[in-house]
Order: sequence, then C-alpha cells, then structure tokens
Amino acid sequence: NQADSKDKTSSTKDEYTRRKPPITLEERYKGVVVYHGSVEYLLAQNDAAKSLPETVFDKKAIAKVRKAAEELYDDENKTFVKVSSLIENDADRKAVALISDMNQPLGRAVGNALEVKEAIDTLQGNGPENFVIHCLDVAEQMLVLGQAFPTVKEARKAAEIALNDGTAWQKFLDLVRAQGGGIDYVEHPEKLPQAPVIKTVKSPETGYLSQINARIVGETAVDLGAGREKKGDQINHAVGIEILREVGDQIKAGDDLFILHAQDQADFDIAKIRLIKAHKWSESHIDPLPLVYDIVN
Repeated sequence: NQADSKDKTSSTKDEYTRRKPPITLEERYKGVVVYHGSVEYLLAQNDAAKSLPETVFDKKAIAKVRKAAEELYDDENKTFVKVSSLIENDADRKAVALISDMNQPLGRAVGNALEVKEAIDTLQGNGPENFVIHCLDVAEQMLVLGQAFPTVKEARKAAEIALNDGTAWQKFLDLVRAQGGGIDYVEHPEKLPQAPVIKTVKSPETGYLSQINARIVGETAVDLGAGREKKGDQINHAVGIEILREVGDQIKAGDDLFILHAQDQADFDIAKIRLIKAHKWSESHIDPLPLVYDIVN
C-alpha cells in the first residue's frame, strides 16, 4: 500500500475495514481467525499467495470451527480455501496449520496472570487436559518441522517424556532467566497479581453444555481489562476468567460454572451476566468437541 497512490491506499484500507470483523482476544491468541468473506481478497493482496496450493475442506467440519465461516461456502457445501503461509514464502521456512476448534475457550484461563499460572501448571504436569493435548499437538509438529524427529509419533513421545520428567519445566526456567525474567514469580506464581474480586459463578441450569461462546468470553475478558480495545489502553494483568466446564459436560443447576476475577463488584456483575449467556445447555447428550479438525501442510 505504501507504494500505491494515496487514493488507492485509502480505497484498499476502506475495503479491508469493511470486510474484516472484530477480532477477540481469545481468537487472536488461541485459534484460527476466519475473515468474513474476505479470504480471497486478502490473499490477492500478496503475490506470494498466487502459487500456494488449494485445499478442499468439508463444510460440516469447518462450520464447527467457526460459524462465521458459513459466508465462505458455496451451494455445494464446499469451498476452495487457499492456505496462505507467508512464513514459507517470505522467510523460506516450512509451516503447518492446525485447524483448531473455536466453539469454546482452549484450557481454563483467559487473562494475563491467569494464563501464566496455567502455563506453569501445565509444564508441571497439572494443566487442563484439553490444553495439554493441544500443546502436544503443536509440539509434535514443531519438532518435525525443526527436523528433530522424522515422524510425529516419535516427536510426540519425546514431548510427552519432556513434559513428564520435568525437562520442559526446566527449559522454561532457562528461557525466563535468559531474558532477564523474574524466576521468583515463576517458581511462586502466588506472587503474581490477583484481582480484588474473585468469585465462582454457579450454573443456572441442568443439562449438557452445547456451547461456550469463545467470542463472548474473549470480549468479556477485554471489558474486564485483560485486553485492549484500542492502542494505549492500560492492561490489568490480574483480571480474567476461568472456564470450568467444556462442551459435552453434564452439569446440574448449582454446579460451579466459571470463576470471575474482576477489579470491582460492578465489573463482576456485568461480566457474570454476559458469561452466563455465553453458555448454552441441551437436554440431549452432546459429544465433546475435537481439539483439531484438520492439519494442513
């Protein structure tokens, strides 16, 4: 755009703004962002995308990844989606894309200090099961890409061993030390910032959880102060959310549903209402969601 005329730059920017939906905190860091009706447009802006292969995804699978992707499908319930890897083209590096689920938050924690604590728990063998599995899914791909192991099976076994015998935890400490981080906070996460208001919210209904809307969870975390709505906003590292349930769980009214970490009672009250609405219940059995629908390489 910088090489184009002012009018062309403005036009391109307006088109991009018109087509691009809001991106939530959760989507930005823990999943795949699908731009409304703009995949082809965005790819067309980069010459490197012209030579990339096309992959056909079944609509049923992709719709589970994100309802917004409905806009991308044709009448035959399929679409050709170009998988753009600017890393491969611009940096001459291999890349793999994991098409992961965004119908619920990954792991439990949403928020800065809370996510650090969750990472520490995970490296010490106490992380949420779905988060541990997801980390291993990514680790095995990275180890193969880095040519440390010839197959994902061997790579996963090595990653599991490193996680279970403490090697991964020690390497994390080494990384923190190398960057001048505060090891004391890592070894004693109770020293990390804590919100003034921390309360557990109970389930208002009985049934099977059919949805935990990750977009609403992410936006609520931002409203609490865990993320920025615009450049310059201050981050509150203490606030956030802990999601205690997963899609498919059978729960009763009165069971713990989520934990809110808020700066004050007013923020807590608003967030509580929004997060309860983010949960949907069903009287019928609901199967758990897969963590990864497809791997594109």
